[in-house]
Amino acid sequence: MAMSQAGLIASGSYYMVATLPLLLLGIFILQKVYLRTSRQLQFLDLEARGPIYSHFLETLDGLVTLRAFGWQEPYKDTSIKHVDYSQRPYYLLYCIQRWLNLVLDLIVAAMGILVVALALNLRKSASAGLLGIALNNVLGKSLLSNCH
Repeated sequence: MAMSQAGLIASGSYYMVATLPLLLLGIFILQKVYLRTSRQLQFLDLEARGPIYSHFLETLDGLVTLRAFGWQEPYKDTSIKHVDYSQRPYYLLYCIQRWLNLVLDLIVAAMGILVVALALNLRKSASAGLLGIALNNVLGKSLLSNCH
């Protein structure tokens, strides 16, 4: 599907074909960076959740003792600290997902600008219909990426 979309975008102006290898290389590098970072953050997220579960199970096992000695507040404070600690990797994972969305939208915007610039500068070499299809495909990708 991506290849057909690239073909439709390249049909608007044959000079767009020259940018496709650079675009694919950029997306490949972006994918490598994002996947590696995302995988590491997911691992850190799983690791940070462990103390919450173990503290919760220990609290359930010693609930009678906690109530008898009035230790509810220190255990509650410890639980809140564990939750705060466990949310750090989750927040960073959310931030990197937003970063990926921003970078992909900027790539789509650059492609749109390039299609329009080629349409304005090379009026004789491309037809208006093919440029319209190319621009529609570029902008359609931008709108679809914001729907989720």
